[in-house]
Amino acid sequence: MANGTRRLEFGNLGHILFLRQVELRSLEGEMDTLVARRSKLRRLGDPDDENSFFVSKRNEKAHIRVCEELARVKAAIDTVHTAIDATKAEMLFIQRRSTA
Repeated sequence: MANGTRRLEFGNLGHILFLRQVELRSLEGEMDTLVARRSKLRRLGDPDDENSFFVSKRNEKAHIRVCEELARVKAAIDTVHTAIDATKAEMLFIQRRSTA
């Protein structure tokens, strides 16, 4: 660079971070879709209690499948968050090492 400072280049780490962020956005979109699908299968139980709901017998199996899929997606989101944090920590380590 013109002022004598060196620009950090992360190369593969930057690419990996970007891909993980894209994966995270995709999983969050999938989560939104599943939450909407689950909401369609539920009916409000007690109007005064927003957490009160019931599922008709006809929708019970579909509701269980959607809830299981939601749990899987939540776990995947947690895993991607952990991977993103680890990648950022590694990038920070490289940055600090290069300035030392």
